[in-house]
Amino acid sequence: MGDEVCIRPIKREELQSLLHLYTHLNSDDPELSATDIAPLWKQICCNPYTYYIVAEKMVS
Repeated sequence: MGDEVCIRPIKREELQSLLHLYTHLNSDDPELSATDIAPLWKQICCNPYTYYIVAEKMVS
């Protein structure tokens, strides 16, 4: 069997990884610090209607 992918909601503590991904997706965007956007991230995580989905490669 090959590598599998797990689709799941992002964890609250994965903000830094998400920001790192954004730098690769659009290098023209300003760099954001997890500390600066922590209040916004908390609102996003607490809102039941807003969520981020991630694909995680599962190595077997």
